[in-house]
Amino acid sequence: MSIITPEPEIPRSEPGENSYDKLEEEPSVFFIYCPDPSQLPLTQEWTALVKVKCNNVPLLMTRGFHWDHTNIIREEGFFDHDFTEYQRGDDKKWAVKRNYFLESRLEDRQEALHWYAAIEVVALRTQVASRFDLSQLSQPTIRVAWAMNRAGKLIYYWHFGRNDMCVNAIYDQMVLEGGWPWPKTACPEPAPKKLEDKSWRSRNCSAKC
Repeated sequence: MSIITPEPEIPRSEPGENSYDKLEEEPSVFFIYCPDPSQLPLTQEWTALVKVKCNNVPLLMTRGFHWDHTNIIREEGFFDHDFTEYQRGDDKKWAVKRNYFLESRLEDRQEALHWYAAIEVVALRTQVASRFDLSQLSQPTIRVAWAMNRAGKLIYYWHFGRNDMCVNAIYDQMVLEGGWPWPKTACPEPAPKKLEDKSWRSRNCSAKC
């Protein structure tokens, strides 16, 4: 008799089983993270997508997108094997996807800023996902960020290593705090560098724009 037992099948969550899905509006703010943002996310050990449904994106910009472990709705998290939106760019296969759900704090909601977020972390190894620390989703690991208005038009875009593509249709160069990757502080336009040279950002611009 084999002592090896098959891994248990992880059921997919049905729509409407969490606060994020129950909110019928479409997500309007997106962030993609990976260990090395200079490389393609879908070729790395893990990749994370943050999707935010927000009632007021301009206010989320002026207030800053601040969140930490206290925003997590822990009872709603789950694991699954749905990699439909995460087709890898190599011959490796994802092991599991971990799903988190977050909500804005009470003090934000009292000031008319209310948001829900879904975080999807896909990993090559189950252990990486099970021990994943959300603090890894920070400035050094962000690859791209964008935001849409209620009409579905692009109002914000930032891409690692491409500050020639940074745009904010609402607030231009106004400094944004929290999870927004750009702009952080005013900085001069850096000289063009190859994307592989990851050190140019710290040499030319402390704002990491």
